[in-house]
This record gives sequence, structure tokens and C-alpha cells, in this order.
Amino acid sequence: VEGLSWTQVMKKARFGGVDVLPCVAKTPERDKFLLFTRPYLDFPMVIVTRQDAPFINGVLDFGKGRVAVVKGYVTQELMERAYPGHGFFHADNVDKALKAVSRGKLDAFVGNLPSISYGIEKLGLTNLKVATTTRYRFELAFAVRKDWPELVSILNKSLAAMPESEKNKIHNRWISLHVERRTNWTLLLEVVGAIVLAGGIILVIIWRWNRKLSKEISERRRTEEALRESRTAARGLLDATQESLLLLDGRGNIVAVNATAARRFQKGPDEIAGTDFFALLSGEVHTTRRAHFDRVMETGSLVDFEDTLNGIVFQSRFYPVKDKDGKLVGVALFSEDITVRKQAELELKKLSRAVEQSPTSAVITDTQGTIEYVNPKFTELTGYSAAEVLGQNPRVLNSGKLPPGHYKNLWETILAGREWHGEFHNKKKNGELFWEHAHISPIRNNDGQITHFVAVKEDITERKRLQAELLRAKQAAEDATQAKGDFLANMSHEIRTPMNAVIGMSHLALKTDLTPKQQDYLNKIQSSANSLLGIINDILDFSKIEAGKLDMEAVDFSLDDVLDNLANLITVKAGEKEDLQVLFAMAPDVPRQLVGDALRLGQVLINLSNNSVKFTESGEIVVSTEMVDGDADRVTLKFSVSDTGIGMTEEQMAKLFQSFTQADTSTTRKYGGTGLGLTISKRLVEMMG
Repeated sequence: VEGLSWTQVMKKARFGGVDVLPCVAKTPERDKFLLFTRPYLDFPMVIVTRQDAPFINGVLDFGKGRVAVVKGYVTQELMERAYPGHGFFHADNVDKALKAVSRGKLDAFVGNLPSISYGIEKLGLTNLKVATTTRYRFELAFAVRKDWPELVSILNKSLAAMPESEKNKIHNRWISLHVERRTNWTLLLEVVGAIVLAGGIILVIIWRWNRKLSKEISERRRTEEALRESRTAARGLLDATQESLLLLDGRGNIVAVNATAARRFQKGPDEIAGTDFFALLSGEVHTTRRAHFDRVMETGSLVDFEDTLNGIVFQSRFYPVKDKDGKLVGVALFSEDITVRKQAELELKKLSRAVEQSPTSAVITDTQGTIEYVNPKFTELTGYSAAEVLGQNPRVLNSGKLPPGHYKNLWETILAGREWHGEFHNKKKNGELFWEHAHISPIRNNDGQITHFVAVKEDITERKRLQAELLRAKQAAEDATQAKGDFLANMSHEIRTPMNAVIGMSHLALKTDLTPKQQDYLNKIQSSANSLLGIINDILDFSKIEAGKLDMEAVDFSLDDVLDNLANLITVKAGEKEDLQVLFAMAPDVPRQLVGDALRLGQVLINLSNNSVKFTESGEIVVSTEMVDGDADRVTLKFSVSDTGIGMTEEQMAKLFQSFTQADTSTTRKYGGTGLGLTISKRLVEMMG
């Protein structure tokens, strides 16, 4: 802002007539209409007096109205607030204040060290000195109009990215300015010249004019150099930021652009400066951004929007730009790449929807257990609304059915940073009890500290009810099976006794003189009785196994005796068929003397061999014995029975060990049997280990 006093500048800034002030101190009053960056320079606020002034401690050493401050400067606000009623003199600018002190019109001037040092040097006021410092600091920052908060963020990022060496360079350039205490040789020459020769006065005046002109030229050069450095630094700040910054004139031509914006068009700043901004865009982005630009130029109002360019999502703002007269002359465009943020927001929305729509209830608490969030499933299940439980403790659901130790273990686990899994027997708002299975996990911040707990809970009331019913049904079935087994096992003697009597009496009757017809009748009775006894024995054994009443013995026995008994039984039955041989094959390393249940081993081998005889009409049946594994205390033997009988399909083999099942119904009709033999054999082998 050129041609205005500082007071006028502040007045325009108050009403939005100034966009950016690059060098200004923050005060509570200015904070009402400006936004400030972090300070980038820091200087002391000092008191200036004449060289011949006595030693002072501070402002209170001077009379009222004898200390100057620049009107509108931060020093005025600070001094008048610190020393109310002291009556400070309000100078228009630093130069006038310094001259008034130098000429004795005022006793002192309070201001910032760089401005005072520069003014003393510029004006040649060698009779002034910095008498003391105040407790206040002069912190310089950028100030931005209130409706441009994004620019403050951008400038702060750029200031943070500025190397420390650059900050020191700027600071040293300012702080190196100081008051030089020297003899005023110019004044001495003037006095001597007046005494010696009046004409010398003219020479001195000419010399002083030339000196003043030389100072003004030097000052202008320093000002221009400082301006160039300031522009270079500002340019560096804008180029360092990751936001795209463009300044467009009223026609949409690019007036200024930072490096980030140029890179997004794959060009350099100089390549696109002066070109039509909208010519760089295409499609929907061109249409929408042009419409936003036209709207700002028509209304003078800010436009905030999102769009996508080359796959990148931008958060953009079009700000109206006005000249010093308040006329709208262009648009400032700020665009920030928010692609990563948008992706994170989408993921967060997915997670949020998943939690909101979850079929399980979710609860989030702080580390003290205070509820901060519940999802809709929680309110549906418990009957409590979110408003009723937020701020409450989950113990509002406690039914008192679980012991205190249950909850103590829970808290010890999650406070130690581990997950807890378990069940709750809780109570709904209406008093109804229900079961939940819960997973509770700690939530940690970036520093690894636990800040919250999240509980995911599933309603398992129905599952608990079904489990209870299944347990009752299982117990009832086991009780029925036990009763059945007990009954059959206890009835084994009563069932076998009549059958043994029938078999014994028929055997004795066959030894008497009988007619052929009588002998045929008795043979059929004896055969049927033996068959029925075998069936009864199978059923009783199966029942004993099911009831757990069948015990295995561990006694010494001879394997040869077991196989001899098997041979005696099988060869007789095999002899009834034409051309059917029974062979035994035993490996030489098989031990003959064993410890176990010889009766049950023989029963298994007889079952297998009887099946072979039953389903084989001719050929051979081979009973094999071989060693599988063994040591000094234990041996594992493999017994196998192979034959040349009718064989089985894969489907039939799949049902081989099912109770009361044979290959098919035709087999049952032709060969008979209960279908329990192989089932009993399998169970006996399993019991043998």
C-alpha cells in the first residue's frame, strides 16, 4: 500500500481493503480483523534519549507527555495498556519522533530497535542513544485478511520449511544496524567555516546537499535491494508450499503462479504466466472452474468446491481480489491435493457403515469404561437408546449373574494391552436376561498409549438355549442307551439259559434211536438254535460295548492256540463247500506267547473268517499274521483274512462297519446275518488299542 500512513493502512486493513501485510506485529486489537502467521523475526522494544540524558530505568522516569510513540504502532497499544494515564505523545512516524527527541522537544521515544537504528543512521542524529530496553518484544509476522485462512496455513508451512540459515541471515541483516557514536565533523566544519570565511558556508551547504542526495540514492538502492530480497523470499515461500496458488486477472489470464501449480500442468511458472488459465483445462473441469470464476467476478464472493483433474482430487477456493479502491480486479485460486485424504475418508466411511450396519453390537469406551459410542445393533438388542447409555458405564447391563472375578480378569487383561474374549450374562432395559459373546480390544494412539477400548459383542442367547436342549437330549439319549445296555447285559444269562437248554436237549436226543424224520427234525432244531444263539451273542456283545460294560482282559496266552481253535471251527464249515481250502500264513518274526484278551481276538478272527466262508463258494481263504511294530514291552500285529469270494463295490465298502447293515438286501435274503459282526469286530480292535 503506497502513499498511506501506517494509521491509514491499518484503517484500510480493518475494512478488508488490504489483503496481505508482510511485516506487522500482532496485537489483540489487530487480531479482531486480521489473521497472523507465526513470527519470523523478533526484536527488542527500546527507549531512545539524547546522549546527554541521565541514566534511566524505564518510561516512568519521564514526565507525562514527554515520551513519544508512533500513532497506530503496536508500541502505542502496549505502552498505553501498561502505563494508563501517562499521556504519551503520538508521533506521525518514526522520523518525526526521533527529530523531536533530538531537538529536545521530547525526552524519549519508545519503538523497535531496527526502525530506530535505521532512522538514526538515515537522519544522522548522532546526539541520540538507546538508553535501555523494555520488557516487550517486537515480533514480526505476515498478516492476512480474515477470510483468507488458507493463506495463513500456506505461509506457516513455508516458514516452517525455511532453513535456519536463511532465518539467521534475515535476522542478522536487521539486527546489525546500530547507533554509531561519532563526532559530528560536518557541524564542526560549518562553525569553523562561518568564523573563517562566510563563503565557506555555501561550500558546506553544497557539500551537505550532495551528501544528502548520495544518502537518498544509497537508501533507494538499499530499499530496492530489500524489496528484491523480500520478493525473492516471498516467492520461495510460495514455491515451497504444496498447494497450487494462482492469481488471475479479470479475464482469466495467469498473472502469478507458484511452482507447485505449474508442475501440475507439467510446465514451468514462466511458461504459463500470462496465458489463459482455462485454456489449460478441458472437459468438465474447464466448464465448472470457468463457471466458478465468473460467479466470483459477478458477486465478489468466495467460492469453495472440489473437482478432479488428471485423477487428482482438489479442494479449491476462488477468492475475489480487489485493488486499493475496492474494485474487483481478479481472482486468487488456492488448490490443495486431497486425494489421499479423500481415500482415507472413503475407507473411514466404509468402516463406519460396516460398524453401523453390523449384525453384532459395538461399544467404544474410554480407559475408565465410560461409553462414548454404541452402534444401532446395541440399541436394538438392549432396548437402551444411544442417548441413555452415552456417558454411562457398561455395568448398566450387569445382571449380577456372573461373579466379580469375571470382570476383574477382564479389566486386568485389557489394561495390560491384551485382547479379552468371553461371555456376559446381561440384562436388557426391560429386565430380560440375555447372553453375549464379547471380544474386547484396546485402541492405541500413535505413541502406543491406550486411549479407548472397543467391544464387539454377539447375542448368543438362542445358541445357549439350543446348547442346553442338546445337552438335555444327549443326556436323555445316554441315559436310554445306558438303560438299554444295562437291561440287555443283565438279561444275557436269562436269554442264553433257555437256548443252551434247547441246544443241549436236542444234542442228547440225537444220540438216541430215532426215525429218519425225527432225526431230521432234531438236526434242524439244533441248527436253528445254534444260529439263534450266535445272533443273541452278537446283540449282547454289541449292547455291552455300547453300554461300556465290555472289559478287555490282559492275560498270558498262546497265539498258536487261538489260531488252532480258529482252524477247527472254520475248516469244518469250509468242508461243507466244494473245493474251498483254508490256509494259514504266519511271518517268522511273529512272537507266539502274548499278553492280551485271547477270547476277543479269537472272536474277531472268527467273525472275519465266517464271512469269508459265507461269501466264498470255491477257491481259498487265507488267514495271515505279520509283525507291524514292536519292542520289549509291546507288539503290534496285523491279522488279515483274504478270500476268492464275491467281493464288494466301493459303495458297499463305505457301509462296511455300519451297525445292522449288510451289502444289500439281496445279500441279507440269500446269506442272512444281523450285520453286527464287522461292527463288533471293529469296536473290539479299537478297544485293544
